[in-house]
Amino acid sequence: MSEPCQNLPAVLSTDETCHVLSVSPWNEDHTDLQKILRQTNWRFHRVRSVSEALKFALKNRPGVIVCERTLPDGAWRDVLSRTAELPDPPVVIVTAEDADNALWAEVLNLGGYDVLAKPFDHAEVVRAVSLAWMHWSESLSLRSAGEALRKSASTAGVQPTTVKTAGV
Repeated sequence: MSEPCQNLPAVLSTDETCHVLSVSPWNEDHTDLQKILRQTNWRFHRVRSVSEALKFALKNRPGVIVCERTLPDGAWRDVLSRTAELPDPPVVIVTAEDADNALWAEVLNLGGYDVLAKPFDHAEVVRAVSLAWMHWSESLSLRSAGEALRKSASTAGVQPTTVKTAGV
């Protein structure tokens, strides 16, 4: 039988380690996610609240946060909005037992990456975290390239130009 997600790009072969932060008040969520992600080279971390997640994210730069819908001191929206202020904001995946289309639409509309239903499906967790990490990694590369281009243009004395359209 083939491995789950065998057709995904090989996140496991990259030089950079993916740090996955699990934010949930439920020990069984942490345990289940850790068992699923044990087969990867990703570093798994766990916290129980919004405040702990923010402290961790400030110090450790996780690429992916897997966050329970409701937390003791807030909700996934708080984690998303507060980590969005970081220089390299992580990608947020929301988990819920009652994951439905309304939650999925809300998560995507507010800037989250995906929703995982509980109980967790092994292949779905690996797929979602893999794709989220690749999205985060590519956004870092694009930001770095943009900064290098701006710096290069600045040192060459090139000024940004404004394009005007006729009749406007």
